[in-house]
Amino acid sequence: MLARFWGVTPLGIAAMLLIVRAWLHVEPLDRLAPAAAAPGDPPGTSARAGSIFIARGGPVILGFVSDGEARLSFAGTAQVGHGLVRARIIVPHGAAAIRFAAPPGARLVWSPVGRRGDPEYVPASSLSPEPPARATFDRPGTALLDGVIAAGLLAIAVAALCVAARRRLAAVPRRTWLAMAIVLAGGVAVRWIDLGGFGQTWDEDVNWAAGRNYITNVVALDFSAAAWQWNYEHPPVMKLLAGIGAQFADGFGPARALSAIWISLGCALLVPIGARLFRPRVGALAGALAALLPPMVAHGQIVGHSRRPCCGGRSASCSRSACTSLRARASRSSPSASRSAWRWHRGS
Repeated sequence: MLARFWGVTPLGIAAMLLIVRAWLHVEPLDRLAPAAAAPGDPPGTSARAGSIFIARGGPVILGFVSDGEARLSFAGTAQVGHGLVRARIIVPHGAAAIRFAAPPGARLVWSPVGRRGDPEYVPASSLSPEPPARATFDRPGTALLDGVIAAGLLAIAVAALCVAARRRLAAVPRRTWLAMAIVLAGGVAVRWIDLGGFGQTWDEDVNWAAGRNYITNVVALDFSAAAWQWNYEHPPVMKLLAGIGAQFADGFGPARALSAIWISLGCALLVPIGARLFRPRVGALAGALAALLPPMVAHGQIVGHSRRPCCGGRSASCSRSACTSLRARASRSSPSASRSAWRWHRGS
């Protein structure tokens, strides 16, 4: 029976994960305490107040997204308006008082100190219903539940594709799988060394913040136009993958670790590609070269789109280098093998 309906099994498991998320999730504004109306609050709004945790002191960009008129009071300033409203405010490290009067569906957004680009959704973990003197926060800046649910959805999609392609995968020789595993493990290992050594790169937080918002939208099943207004610069696939890691920390570490896995997986895929186009040794050598090539190691340690063209161009170069090396060896042993390698090399 299970084999007969295996096609709908992934959908059922994904639906269960989303139901669990809806059951356990706490909306960020629900972390603030209801507050009495005050002069200046727009009509038709309800007010909430409490504290927000500022992890690093300095200039914070804090605001809101609201279809109707809303009012945000923070650090002695008041912001009133609708749509995307935000302001740059210098505040010290620690808990700060916040009050938000808004219609249903409004959302707090910010760019914490040290980040820029499109604003991020303020997570529930960074809010408290208590005043600053008594406020407590559990892993501020994270959204662990959303990260776990998103990782589960990705695992379900990968597993479903593997089941659908199980006959093709079963035909792959065992030595090819072994070579792929070695390239993958080696590629991940060299990229995880000194993962934070770059510091903050130029556009990394732009992709990171947009990906974080995208994942929040996906697991909340929010496909409204306002929820997807962030960062139209590139297709969203890379940002969705980075957004999974972005849920686990108020920093780039987990997202960079996942980036290292994705590009190492691309290097491992050179093994069967080279084996099919030429011979197994070409694939293994190309995968090893790509996994250890310094530009690909560097780009695999950051959250960005640059690793995609780097992977494509450098991988082709690695395949050609591997073919050229083996062609030179083949020319010393077999003229026919040399001619075959030369034809493939020119065609690539």
